[in-house]
Amino acid sequence: MNMYRYKQEKKLFRLYSEHLNSNNIKKLLEFLGIYIQTYEDENSLMKCSIMSYNPLKEVENDFYEISSHYTTIIAEIDAYIIFSKKLPKNRKFMAKLIAYLGVAYENGLLGLSRNKLQAFKHYRQSAQLNCPYGTFRLAQCYEKGNGVQKNIKQALYFYRCAAKLGSAEALHTFGTILLQNNFAGEFNEEMGYVYLRIAFRKATKEYPYACFDYSRYVEHSISLGYGFFDIYFCFKSYLKGAMLECPNCQYKIGEIYEKGLMGEEHSLTDALKWYKKAAMNGQPDAQLKIADFLLTKNEFYPEDFELAYNYALKSAISENCRAAKYISLLFEKGIGISRNQNLSEWWNRIYHVYCKDQNVSPNQKYIVFEKLVNRRRPTEDIKVQPILTSNALKAL
Repeated sequence: MNMYRYKQEKKLFRLYSEHLNSNNIKKLLEFLGIYIQTYEDENSLMKCSIMSYNPLKEVENDFYEISSHYTTIIAEIDAYIIFSKKLPKNRKFMAKLIAYLGVAYENGLLGLSRNKLQAFKHYRQSAQLNCPYGTFRLAQCYEKGNGVQKNIKQALYFYRCAAKLGSAEALHTFGTILLQNNFAGEFNEEMGYVYLRIAFRKATKEYPYACFDYSRYVEHSISLGYGFFDIYFCFKSYLKGAMLECPNCQYKIGEIYEKGLMGEEHSLTDALKWYKKAAMNGQPDAQLKIADFLLTKNEFYPEDFELAYNYALKSAISENCRAAKYISLLFEKGIGISRNQNLSEWWNRIYHVYCKDQNVSPNQKYIVFEKLVNRRRPTEDIKVQPILTSNALKAL
């Protein structure tokens, strides 16, 4: 049971109470968009959390409060859908509401039971009303086989439809498929670049992720000697994504400053600023970078083994193989956490599983720990405090 999901839902309901009580379909759509974005954020507390105590006693009161909101929201959605059927000009709002209702069924949100078939039906109905978001979710259903038999041909068809309807997610996804030949026989670099460039131009804080793939393509083209782009343009492309809160772009900018790449001056101060932003947004490599700085003496961060353990743990949970080894060594040596040989061995096994899955050699050196062996500072139970990363929750 995810207690933090209920707590974050309660905060969202309180923060956007005016939207929920406004009797305004646009405000309801805005809230539902933020609610779903928060849930689907991989680093969101609504998605997963780490707890060191039994949450069952606290859940009851939180769940009682949010249940009334569930009932109200579902009733409003149903009422708006019925009302919009009578007014053709409101059908675009109805189409998006239907798509959001599909997301609720797919993930078991708003008090609804998880039902992928119902989710598929809602996405299909939304797509029939030319909703870009609903069409994109329908394509995902066909790609993954959610609520319908897996059908790559249909997935590609609806990704293309959603992209032509202006969905930033679909433009990004379909462009990447064409560039990388993710599905056999669907390789078209020229068209893939066109779709990806449009997605890059449409990037917003709500969906900045196309910036990273577009910038990577630009960087790759430069490395091959293509004369279409220059290094400064590539840097600015990454920077645009970083400013829009794309975690991978933020990490890349940090790396550029740390190593003095793309004509930029070496600056550890700027590098750490961007690494920290990326880490706060859940980027596993950035989280491990911050852990490195916290484990070693430097002019930027004081040594903090406990916090280093927290950052490394968050990175390891995101399947960063080096981070898993860090956690194993931290438990083995009692650095930042009480020494525990069993947990050390357990994380070491996870490390080897990650290495095998990611085709990475497990025979790597971890020099940072050689300097810490004689400076062990074991601690008692450390409560891991999750980092809030969702744009919707940063104001809380």
